[in-house]
Amino acid sequence: MSLVRALLRRSPSSSRPTLAALVVAAVAIAVAGYEHFSLWQDGYRAIPNIGTAFLLNAIGSVAVIALLIARRDVLFALGGLSISVGSIVGIVLSRNGGFLGFQELGYDQTAVITLTGEIVATVLLTGFLAVTAMRARREGGAASARPTTGALSPSR
Repeated sequence: MSLVRALLRRSPSSSRPTLAALVVAAVAIAVAGYEHFSLWQDGYRAIPNIGTAFLLNAIGSVAVIALLIARRDVLFALGGLSISVGSIVGIVLSRNGGFLGFQELGYDQTAVITLTGEIVATVLLTGFLAVTAMRARREGGAASARPTTGALSPSR
């Protein structure tokens, strides 16, 4: 199966712990996306580059959560990771020399909430993708070890 087909196919029902981890990651992404949107509304929209990045973060957060609702778990995880890791990098850089010409001082409550959400999502989604990859590898190995039927198989 092609990579694109594998990414777009609907995910089979997940175990409760797996689904719970994905839902917690979605809540963390939603909280961080909400914080970015609130800051955008409160005046960050006027900051060149940063305003656009904050609005795209909020929109992207909604889009990846929709992927989870549609049960495209792997795409949700990849999208969530791209948003979360990008946000972590942006938050840290903006407080350590600047990012896209923008610099903040210290970590206020909003920054701590956002950073916590992004870190929680990153940890959970990385774990989900690692477990998914191990399962796929294990299932792929089991499939290739099965005997095949056809002209070359022994008859019974």
